[in-house]
Amino acid sequence: MVTPLGWLERVPTYKEQLDNLQGRDLHTYGFLGYPVLQAADILIYKAGYVPVGEDQVPHVELTREIARRFNIAYGDLILPDLPDEGWSGLGTSVGLPHSINEQLFPDSPKAAKDKKGLITRHFRSASLAEKAYYLNNGLGSVKPIFPEPQSLLTPSPRLRGTDGRKMSKSYENAIFLSDPPNVIDKKVRGMMTDPARMRRHDPGDPEKCPVFDHHKIFSPAEVIERADRECRTAEIGCVECKKLMALHLNEYLAPIQERRKVYESDPQKVWNVLAAGTEKARGVVQKTMGEVRTATKLA
Repeated sequence: MVTPLGWLERVPTYKEQLDNLQGRDLHTYGFLGYPVLQAADILIYKAGYVPVGEDQVPHVELTREIARRFNIAYGDLILPDLPDEGWSGLGTSVGLPHSINEQLFPDSPKAAKDKKGLITRHFRSASLAEKAYYLNNGLGSVKPIFPEPQSLLTPSPRLRGTDGRKMSKSYENAIFLSDPPNVIDKKVRGMMTDPARMRRHDPGDPEKCPVFDHHKIFSPAEVIERADRECRTAEIGCVECKKLMALHLNEYLAPIQERRKVYESDPQKVWNVLAAGTEKARGVVQKTMGEVRTATKLA
């Protein structure tokens, strides 16, 4: 009821992977429903912002839709602040369906407080369509159970893989934080560049080159400027450009990999961090699930 199948089938990453992973059976709920698991992970902590890459923005949008629909289905109605006389004939003024209007606003006069109570009780048991009618016609708003989270993008929201597609472990085109320098050098040597540069003396367009995407993140400003300028004039070849990028990428990753070694040498430190985080998260989750069970009448 909260997440229709059509919503999941329209997720761009689902359709993209159906096209790109032809040899695998992806017609399973485990794959189709993965964005719902993501939504649950986000909503259970009532996150306001979610740091994601550009390709995951549709998943956060889906999470907002799920939150909004859950709130409408199970949230309490907040009535508009109207004077008592403002409730007289309110249903007729907004054009409520006749059957609902007859129930909520009978011809016999009622006190405003009785009418408010009747509306609130009806809203709790109303269908989603009826609830939407309330909200769309100014008969109140919903007290949300979940916030609607927003995507939080970095200055570089998308990083292409070595083959020019989205970087993904599934596509085997990823550079990993744990890759040693020699592995990174090898991966970078095989990276796709601007397809228009067929020969060394052909000028290129850096904005079409995955290697330049990496330069913009990992190389210093003077190297970025040089790669941009000399690619366009064919002063620098793709091989040299890749070597420059790999050099600075390895420099960027070196301190991360040094910190990683500390935890690799003492895995218990990792388990301690996970245990502390789990304990902290458990308190938040229990509180949220208490609210959900109360709202859905499962408590």
